Amino acid sequence: GPSTDVVGVVRIEGEIADGNAASAHRVLPALHRAFESERVKAVVLSIDSPGGAPLEAERIFSALEAWRKTHPKPVVAVINNLGASAAYMVALHSDRIYAGRYSLVGSVGAILSGWDAHEALARLGVTQRVYASGELKSMMNPFVAMTPQAEAKAKELVEQMGQAFAKDLARQRGAKLA
Repeated sequence: GPSTDVVGVVRIEGEIADGNAASAHRVLPALHRAFESERVKAVVLSIDSPGGAPLEAERIFSALEAWRKTHPKPVVAVINNLGASAAYMVALHSDRIYAGRYSLVGSVGAILSGWDAHEALARLGVTQRVYASGELKSMMNPFVAMTPQAEAKAKELVEQMGQAFAKDLARQRGAKLA
């Protein structure tokens, strides 16, 4: 570790997704080293990310909060070009967020997307057989038309995730929001 007092910089760059540089698997060891080192007096999250998987972001900010309890240190998020969606979700758990005038910040909400190729396949005479144990088990299958029930469930799931994100934003930053 460092021989003098330093600020630990943890980079969260690119899409936050399993297997990527910004995955929890890669970010958590750097956060752990920063919090465990007595020479690291503050932690900077250097963020340049469009977001990504909410669960990966949750793993990062949950660990961040746990280490802050056992090793209290200031945490600052610096958003470079982009700090959106799941990346902003991580930044919310810092003491302060800094961003440039031209940084893109925010995108609070959730998205669930998939392809719909069933009409193109039907024109070619191609169908898919799907055997699922539950009515909505294959609702995101791009080769089968979505049922009204599946459409409603997808919208409900996205709305729930978006509301949870908005509540976390209000809880973490409520007094600082304009």
